[in-house]
Amino acid sequence: LEHLQDVVDAVESVGNLRPDLRLSAQLLAAEAAGNVAGYKKFRTSADAAVLQELLGVLGSDSPAIQSKLVSLLAKLSVNNEAMREQYRQQAAKHASVASLLRALDDAQAVAGPLDALCLVVQQADNKDTLAHDSAAPKRLLSVADSAGPTAWFGVVAICDLLSRYPSANSEEEQLKRQLADFANGQQKSLQKFERHPLDDDSHINARCSELIGAGLVGTLVAICKHAQFKSASNTLREAVVQVLANLTVCAKNRGRLVQLGAIKVLLPLSNEGSDKSRRLAAHAIARIVISVNPNVGYREGVGTHPATLPVWLRP
Repeated sequence: LEHLQDVVDAVESVGNLRPDLRLSAQLLAAEAAGNVAGYKKFRTSADAAVLQELLGVLGSDSPAIQSKLVSLLAKLSVNNEAMREQYRQQAAKHASVASLLRALDDAQAVAGPLDALCLVVQQADNKDTLAHDSAAPKRLLSVADSAGPTAWFGVVAICDLLSRYPSANSEEEQLKRQLADFANGQQKSLQKFERHPLDDDSHINARCSELIGAGLVGTLVAICKHAQFKSASNTLREAVVQVLANLTVCAKNRGRLVQLGAIKVLLPLSNEGSDKSRRLAAHAIARIVISVNPNVGYREGVGTHPATLPVWLRP
């Protein structure tokens, strides 16, 4: 990183070169740093000093550089829980939801902006900003169609962040992470679990409604019916099923999900893929069916309705 900084500074010091040459040097530096960030050992050991070096190398008002920087921060956050909040804060400073959505205009280079959005929308206020913008959800979903399978996971992962409800054991999970950091000397005190006001059920319900209105279910159905989805990884399958399961939590959405064809893709997904994706699909089907026809949950309906079979066949 120090060497990259020297290169960028040296390029800038040559006064008779093109003014855009520093930008080109920074873009190459971002690519080099991105390659290094592909190594787990680097990600897990990166600390505040590394972050400051990165900010020095990639400090720029250019939207292209800012998008590269935030994409890099997203990579680094994957295996570094201790630094993740700092990465999120810096990501929010250097790129907005709007600027990252504009960066998606290049269908050949959407991976970086999608990674960056995944990091930025982990903050609750950015979730609401994206979901309630009149055009942003449709713009995001259009990428799954225009960029094709290479963009599927990024789009679905962002939709999962927007629609995911905190699990019942969120407080316990946070305490375990804090205890691990405390034992490793990375944290000096334990923080009380607090749910962000914009991540309460009413706000998540509203975001889910906006996503459904923007065409999320149609996008997920199209992905599932695509020929390449048959050979998709379990990670992508689980992400797709997770989003559909998120949308079934609010009872108001379940009738719309049936109308939009969610059941038709959930049924095969409940019998394919990993145990996690099959179980998620089965739970989503159960929620929908019980709301659409309450008799399914009782007596003869339980054994005879085919949509409930995946639920009852699992231990």
